[in-house]
Amino acid sequence: MTREVEARAQEPAEERILSVFDVLHEVIPEPGFRGCACANAAAEYPHHAGVQEAIAYDRTWLPALFSRLLGALPADSDDELVAALVQVYDGAHAAAHIDHSKTSARTARNTAELLLAARRPTPNGERAAADKSH
Repeated sequence: MTREVEARAQEPAEERILSVFDVLHEVIPEPGFRGCACANAAAEYPHHAGVQEAIAYDRTWLPALFSRLLGALPADSDDELVAALVQVYDGAHAAAHIDHSKTSARTARNTAELLLAARRPTPNGERAAADKSH
């Protein structure tokens, strides 16, 4: 994932964020795809220290990636937005596996676009209306 996102280093930050969902869209149709490997491992090995360590790394890696990419945008990084993007990503994995959805990553990308658009400043310098309640 990181390699694919970094390959787009010359693209705008928002496009790099959205590319995370593009890469997921490429992975979902692969034979044997069973959703998020970490979610599956967490369910199958709840007491295995090595597995739990790998899961803990993964659960910090993706938010860190989104946070780093958001840092390239004009506004300050937003912990709530990072958490929302991670949740959308997780949901795409779940829908792909449980619902056998081949389009869940596309839906997630569209949702991420909405989240990013709500974060953009309006012409008067404020954030979009969806973010004013915070």
